Amino acid sequence: MDQNDLEALLASLRQAQDAPTAPAPAPAPAPQAASPAAAPPPVPSQSDLESLLSTLRALPGAQNPQSPAPESVPPPQPSRGRDLTKHSFQESLPILNALALDPAFLDKIEAIWDEQKNWELRMKDERNRLVLELKRSAISPVVQSEKLREWDRALQTRWVKLQHEQQEQLKSLGVPTFHRTTEPTLLKRQERLIEVLVGFLEDRDD
Repeated sequence: MDQNDLEALLASLRQAQDAPTAPAPAPAPAPQAASPAAAPPPVPSQSDLESLLSTLRALPGAQNPQSPAPESVPPPQPSRGRDLTKHSFQESLPILNALALDPAFLDKIEAIWDEQKNWELRMKDERNRLVLELKRSAISPVVQSEKLREWDRALQTRWVKLQHEQQEQLKSLGVPTFHRTTEPTLLKRQERLIEVLVGFLEDRDD
């Protein structure tokens, strides 16, 4: 995977969040046969995966089932009226500030964030194992490159599944705007609120 290929993949991931899905383009004309002297495409490297995972950095991941669950403390109850999922960013901030006063709430957010990082490490390890297996199989670099690209495409599907799980989990914690959605404007709003939550965790660690 050369630099242009990687940038195209990352751009498609960003567009999946920031813009509605566009109609599929018309099929491109069949390419001419490559010259026998053409060099095979390079196999995607570890740095490629680092870049891909940094772009795929999701809402913090699902809680680690092996971690002891912190003592449950009910979050502040919002006043009756507008659905929390419909709140704007500005309307959500006072609710986040109130939730952050509860240490148990921050413990849960921190557990989610830690599991997100663990998920990324698992993805890196899995891909590294695949790279080693492909090298040991002595198949051509062209086939190696295609198999790794298939893995990268599958990673996008796994990322979307993780994102939906995280949306439901944060909704259950009373975090405004969070629910299962793929609407680009709402995803961007959720991303901004995640940055606020991570800021609360950083302040607590200071």
